[in-house]
Amino acid sequence: MVGGRAFYQNGSIWTDSSAQSRHGLAQKQVRFGSAEYFDLMKKSPAAAQWLALGNNIDVVLDGILVSVRE
Repeated sequence: MVGGRAFYQNGSIWTDSSAQSRHGLAQKQVRFGSAEYFDLMKKSPAAAQWLALGNNIDVVLDGILVSVRE
């Protein structure tokens, strides 16, 4: 549990458990450490605690499944 959300680890990827129950989500790829990655944290301060899990994360932000990868 991080910031009120459950995450599970599959290999090297941490996945937001809420993504499983929400089919048909728009998806977005973001490179870890990029300007876009840091913009996510600025736009959504809550996202910073989820993104702190590592550099391979799938998290639902504003109805979009964001996949952060190295």
